[in-house]
Amino acid sequence: MSALGQMVAGIAHEINNPLNFIAGNITHLEGYAEDLMAIASHCDEHDAYGDTVLREQLENVEIEFLLEDLPNIIRSLRSGGKRIKDSVLALRKFSRLDNRIVDTVDLHEGIDSALRVLAHKLEHNIHVKKDYGTLPLVKCYPAQLNQVFRHLLANAADALLDSELDSDCREKVIRIGTGLNNQGLVYVSIEDNGAGIAEDIQRKIFDPFFTTKPVGQGAGLGLAIAYQIMEDHRGFIEVKSDPGQGSTFTVCVPER
Repeated sequence: MSALGQMVAGIAHEINNPLNFIAGNITHLEGYAEDLMAIASHCDEHDAYGDTVLREQLENVEIEFLLEDLPNIIRSLRSGGKRIKDSVLALRKFSRLDNRIVDTVDLHEGIDSALRVLAHKLEHNIHVKKDYGTLPLVKCYPAQLNQVFRHLLANAADALLDSELDSDCREKVIRIGTGLNNQGLVYVSIEDNGAGIAEDIQRKIFDPFFTTKPVGQGAGLGLAIAYQIMEDHRGFIEVKSDPGQGSTFTVCVPER
């Protein structure tokens, strides 16, 4: 994770530099385009006093289509730049180099950054529903807890992608709940409505190298690492699941 953090930080830095250059120039491009479109629109409306050469040029460039499409292109560029910026920010938050440095953080930010990192999985008709409670700031190893959130969310997405919900027209849903439990611990629950986990498998899922995924698709270390991370935080992780009813993983951690 330390090596990965260094690599991601380097890549994020290299992406940010040209991205800032692009974002800054889009603003100027938008202003120049508005000025040119205003002139072109005026020429089109008044026909520049019957200038046939200008009329022919306006027709050749399909001025009506250009005036309609150019703003859409600029909006798409701005939207694409923002998506890249948000993704880079999520990667930087998720793979922070200070993974062994204690910090006081808002866990909701860590969950949201993990969701952005996993956006490619969640695009497949998976609906994420958040039920965030009011949480205190938590003193923890932020990068390590982000790793736990990412793995649990990835597992939930995989469970839904592997399920047969499409065949019975049920919505694929991941529900994320946060709050304080009756022990005064901060909790984060991640629930899916997938196929669930058989009882005999539940007893093994936190064992190192245990996996139900095909060869090459999982090393069986994710939940084992998550379990160890929670122990390091004086917390715990538990699972509740019934076949056909989905699964709920709940992470509990002290406030300090």
